[in-house]
Amino acid sequence: MSKMQYRPEIDGIRAIAVLSVVVFHSGLGFLKGGFLGVDLFFVISGFLITRILISDLESGNFSIITFYERRIRRILPALFVTLALSFMAAWYLMSPIHMEGFSRSLVAVATFCSNILFWQESGYFDTAAELRPLLHTWSLAVEEQFYIFFPLFLMIAWRFGKKATLLLLALAFVASLCIAHWGVINKPVAAFYLMPTRAWELLVGVFAAFMALHMEKRQITQPLLMRNLLSGIGLAAVVGSILFFDPQTAIPSFPALVPTVGTALLILFATRGTLVNRLLRIRILVGIGLISYSAYLFHQPLLAFARYRSLHELSSTVSVFLCVSTFIWAYLSWRYIEQPFRNRKVVVRRAVFPLGAATTAMLIVSGVWNIRNDGVNANNDTTIASASIYDACHFHHQATNLSMDYCRASLDFNKYYVLVGDSHAMAFFVELKKTLAQEGYGLIAFTKNTLYPIAGTYREGMPDSESRMAFLDSAYDFATHDPHVEGVYVAARWASHIEGGAFKRPDGLMDDHPFSHTRIAGASKTDLTSQPDLLTYSAKFLAKVANYRPVTLFGPVPEVGVDVPRALLLDRSVLNYPVSWYDDREKNALELLRMARKESPNISIVDVRNVFCRNDAGVCIQEQNGHSLYVDDDHVSLTGAKLVMSEISKQLNKEQTLSKAEPDQTITVGAKAQGS
Repeated sequence: MSKMQYRPEIDGIRAIAVLSVVVFHSGLGFLKGGFLGVDLFFVISGFLITRILISDLESGNFSIITFYERRIRRILPALFVTLALSFMAAWYLMSPIHMEGFSRSLVAVATFCSNILFWQESGYFDTAAELRPLLHTWSLAVEEQFYIFFPLFLMIAWRFGKKATLLLLALAFVASLCIAHWGVINKPVAAFYLMPTRAWELLVGVFAAFMALHMEKRQITQPLLMRNLLSGIGLAAVVGSILFFDPQTAIPSFPALVPTVGTALLILFATRGTLVNRLLRIRILVGIGLISYSAYLFHQPLLAFARYRSLHELSSTVSVFLCVSTFIWAYLSWRYIEQPFRNRKVVVRRAVFPLGAATTAMLIVSGVWNIRNDGVNANNDTTIASASIYDACHFHHQATNLSMDYCRASLDFNKYYVLVGDSHAMAFFVELKKTLAQEGYGLIAFTKNTLYPIAGTYREGMPDSESRMAFLDSAYDFATHDPHVEGVYVAARWASHIEGGAFKRPDGLMDDHPFSHTRIAGASKTDLTSQPDLLTYSAKFLAKVANYRPVTLFGPVPEVGVDVPRALLLDRSVLNYPVSWYDDREKNALELLRMARKESPNISIVDVRNVFCRNDAGVCIQEQNGHSLYVDDDHVSLTGAKLVMSEISKQLNKEQTLSKAEPDQTITVGAKAQGS
């Protein structure tokens, strides 16, 4: 079979893909579906790689070593340069706590598992996506994971014939698409990042390659009218998706068939003589397509570091400048890095694997060293020192039926407390565990991101609402029935749950980011649950729990509205804001705590306001004695948590032994509590 001829129109499709992604990430406000450019890349990649593999298999020249040599020459040189430059930029521009996070992603990228890392960290004390320089590498990880298995599969399946191979690929396609559909509903973050839910998009390109080769072999040529029609439909599907889809579209579920199948139609039918072919062959589009890989690599670090160094949104002028700069960098990378390394006369075969292995090892060692040294970099002073607050007890992606031993912090104690809440609760976990251990107690955590810690409620629009409600039911059932439980701690970002929005600073420094509303299960979906109803329901539920175990509520942590480690690095004047801001923001949250305390004498309050907001100074503080009290704009650091633990210690020392319920008594939690 003859070698595949260069097709400029495919570079035209690449140009559409990379321009869409770059514009979308620039924040210019149009092309809301620009993120779908990645889906287009998946199809193109699946098509081109499969063409090469099938050609080699049919000619008897297939070599797995040669295949991976091609991948190394194509992928690694520009990627490694991007990683090295990004590491140097992070060293000088980031605070240590974010440098540590960058180093984690560096190691993950170098080992092609960054998609797994970003899945695990998404939404949990993570730097905002737009501030993560290497976030875009998740798609490279998906591709490389796919190409670990796909060539081996094809090599084995080919022995059983083309029909058997296509049948197995069809089964894999259906399975992947069905998993993706289920995942979008139940595990949306995992569905977005992981290879099993993205494999079907690559397989669209695989099937396009099989079809193209079949038509070539049998010299099947569709009439020009048909090719014009099908390529026009493909272009409309791709462009329409980019213009009209948005981040709320169920991707990578069935809606993603529109841009992916559209891309396949372009590949198969936008051939010479068609109007779409002429459009895709426009010189500037082909040129952008040629440098699209480097453009994709460089755009996110440029945008992320620019955003990181400003506490304000990037202006349109700056965003446009960065987009243009991306393509300048991309051309230089393509000309002086990509092209030489693809030339076997410049870089001989015997040097490819040693160079790749040595550079990979160097990047991994650099990242691991930095992680082990707590993100040390040029900004390593005590003011912005890094402090890790991650712990395996945070049920972000795990199932709700894990063993209790998994989230038990201290196995050496016969008595323990239970911690229930969202990521604000988990921010207290490490220091609360230490404080309780000093008093002879262990700690068990039941926490999830954005989890309102009142059973029988759910956040509107959350795809896994039912599993979250079941999670809370099991948490409180355990807390009220296990004889070893001494009491329950409850903490949350109360105001965001009650108000349905993030903290909007009165000085306008940061725009408000809407949150979904919290509803009471069983309430009419046509009417929002009113705040008075939600407060009353929540207070009564907490009082019901307090009938069986003492309940301690953490007061709301002051939200800052800007990332504190970055503010300490860039502009400290935006910190330590007036107490009145806190009181206005947390008005309803504080009212909920007062109502709950009034409902039951077995409920006590940790006065977090008193820790962070000094009435004598009239400000809420975000740093003390040169140490940041926050890891971002609203989660406390270990230093901040330690300050709050002084209040916990006081309560433990004063605490009297409280009577517990009889063993045969039960507590009604969750939606079943509605009628009580």
